[in-house]
Amino acid sequence: MTTKHLAAAALFLSLLSAGCANGFAAPIAPEPPYQAPPPDVTPASIRLVGSSQPDRTIEMTATVLTKGGSFVPGVVVRFSSSSGSMTVPDGLTDAAGSVKSWLVTVGDQTRVTASGAGLSASVIVIGPPTVSR
Repeated sequence: MTTKHLAAAALFLSLLSAGCANGFAAPIAPEPPYQAPPPDVTPASIRLVGSSQPDRTIEMTATVLTKGGSFVPGVVVRFSSSSGSMTVPDGLTDAAGSVKSWLVTVGDQTRVTASGAGLSASVIVIGPPTVSR
């Protein structure tokens, strides 16, 4: 190779490297896909409802909810009553945030309380009428 060719090759390489350094930017790493913040699963309230059953018990359902109204599974809820007895004194909330117990009462007014996660809810229920024969 002649000196003329070497000079031309050197000039070409210097122009090429200068163009790459100034004309192109290094690729930017893609941003990770958007991830929503984890849902709030902090218990904020307990909803307690009762329903009379044909066997003369009252089905009590406690549902643990977040501040936004979402269900909270996995919370231990304890049931208590001012009279009568609860068939399930405590249980773990399911995927729908609920747990059930049944009040066996003798027909009087009874306060039922469900408590768990530092929260509680109470309702007054009236037991089924007694049948006299």
